Amino acid sequence: MDFQILDVDYTMLDKPVVRIFGKTMKGETVCVFYEDFSSYLYANGGDVKDFLKDYDNVRKIEKVQKKLVMGYQGPRDIYRIETINPGKTPELREKLKSAGFIPYEADVLFKYRFMNDFGLDGMGWARIENGDGVNTNTVKTKKKIHTKSIKPVNVEGNVPLKHLAFDIECISTKLNSVPEASTDPIIMISLVFSENYKGSESMVITTRPGKGAVSYGSETEMLENFIKIINDYDPDVLTGYNINNFDIPYILERMQKCKIKPTFGRCEQKSVFCKKLMSKHRTTISGRIIVDTFEIIKKDFSLARYNLDTVASSLLGKRKMDVKYSEMEKLWKGNQEGYEKLIEYSKTDSVLALELLLKLGLLDKYVALAKISGTLLQDVLDSGETTRIENFLLREFNKKGYVFPCRPASSDIAKRECNKKKGLKGGFVLEPIKGLHKSVAVLDFKSMYPSIIRTFNICPTTLIKEKEVEKFHETPNEVRFVDQETQKGIIPKILEELMLERGSAKKQMNKEKNPLKKSILDAKQWALKIMANAFYGYLGYSRAKIYDMDLANSVTSVGREIIQKTKKIIEDEYGHKVVYGDTDSVMVKFEEDDMDKIAQTSKDISERITKNLPGVMELEFEKLFWRFLPL
Repeated sequence: MDFQILDVDYTMLDKPVVRIFGKTMKGETVCVFYEDFSSYLYANGGDVKDFLKDYDNVRKIEKVQKKLVMGYQGPRDIYRIETINPGKTPELREKLKSAGFIPYEADVLFKYRFMNDFGLDGMGWARIENGDGVNTNTVKTKKKIHTKSIKPVNVEGNVPLKHLAFDIECISTKLNSVPEASTDPIIMISLVFSENYKGSESMVITTRPGKGAVSYGSETEMLENFIKIINDYDPDVLTGYNINNFDIPYILERMQKCKIKPTFGRCEQKSVFCKKLMSKHRTTISGRIIVDTFEIIKKDFSLARYNLDTVASSLLGKRKMDVKYSEMEKLWKGNQEGYEKLIEYSKTDSVLALELLLKLGLLDKYVALAKISGTLLQDVLDSGETTRIENFLLREFNKKGYVFPCRPASSDIAKRECNKKKGLKGGFVLEPIKGLHKSVAVLDFKSMYPSIIRTFNICPTTLIKEKEVEKFHETPNEVRFVDQETQKGIIPKILEELMLERGSAKKQMNKEKNPLKKSILDAKQWALKIMANAFYGYLGYSRAKIYDMDLANSVTSVGREIIQKTKKIIEDEYGHKVVYGDTDSVMVKFEEDDMDKIAQTSKDISERITKNLPGVMELEFEKLFWRFLPL
């Protein structure tokens, strides 16, 4: 059986049991149970085996040969520690650190340890063979299968996901105040379905009797039925507008007040929970995906305002109903006509949230990013770039026999930040020559930083710290990396594969006639670009696991040299003026007005620089001209 992976977690019995939630191409929901896998970490710095001989969470310790990530070096002895309960790994990590040992990979989440070791990706496809049915009520999927064999499989396309959008309405018990979940009840919830539910596209549930909605005698009864509707409809995706920071936290707090267990995920015994991380909330729900259309649109679209009315008007050509918050209590307590207006107002919010998600294909790019990075879709939506990069790198480094460092401590981050202020030099920018210029051509550097990393073999595994090496690359900041013949860096190899794959996806996309397949390929090439362009920023990020200022400075030092040499070649050899330049492009001012001549000269310049400047894999002439260019 093949299925697409939506979520992964585990439950602890006498040993951890991994649960993989997914969906078959036929649309059947499935939960696969796998129990023959144990968590592990690494450590060195002394006799780990003797130190942990009486520790009750250790299943097995063995000495293995592994390479450390930072610096060009050979393999060494290191201890592999297999544990019983993954949940106690942080305790073990701190125990090792306090005794002077150095732990590695001791902060890898168990779900990703499993996925990475088995080569499974978020939204990727998996195949199980000879699975046995499981008789359990702990999960709410149609199929429940125990297996001893699971592996990734290449399947084109995605399963059709089932969506449910919702929106809540609340009224404050205090005059002219914003509702607070601690004191103010939910009065209404609208729900809109991507597939009809009991013959309807939508429904509104409420605590007031009247036409137009399903009414319940109390908030408690309404919230209990909200859970029943979700579990009965069984959506893969729950969506809404600003639900992460308002609707979901509010619902969960009201359920707690009403003594209701929020079990509207796909696990009967695991409650939905929400935690605040700085200014944002993050929701955990087993087997389903929370998609906040507000958060995606704010990231992906540049708009004047991000309230739902402006967004819907700009992107869908539709408007919200015109109901001011000050009118809501009056409509709620007023006559039937006013009450029905409030119902329609609530339902419209859910309709627009669902249409934004589906008509704009907001999830497509993030599904592709999940597949490429190996990260679960929910984590791609909720977490930053670092989570995707480190999960991706962990898998690639492990394949080559490396162990990955742990996340830096707060004190280490503070030191890095201090050193960055003193020593990190950013990219070079040629200050624009202000004024109005005519006949300006743009020469675009294609993926300059990824190209530099590949050309100079810039990687923590190739960085020469102490060992003498005959063949090496030296960057303008006098940092050396072994050359590709001696050892090809893992990050340069990753970038090469990502860039080649993107080129292939773009070619397929341009040939593809089927709109759905074309859209999938477009999302894939975008995700590949995002991943490739993220590596330089990661190498210079103070919280990164493989941070080294020499790596980041090496990239920017080459970039600065390229821009300066490009300017010199254009001005000294071709006699044209560079009016602006950065790591993305240079703008060249031509004196003549002959567009064909400018185009040919621009192409000649591009070929000359690409051929002669190491680190420039492609400088492309953009066929765009500004008659007058204000800078």
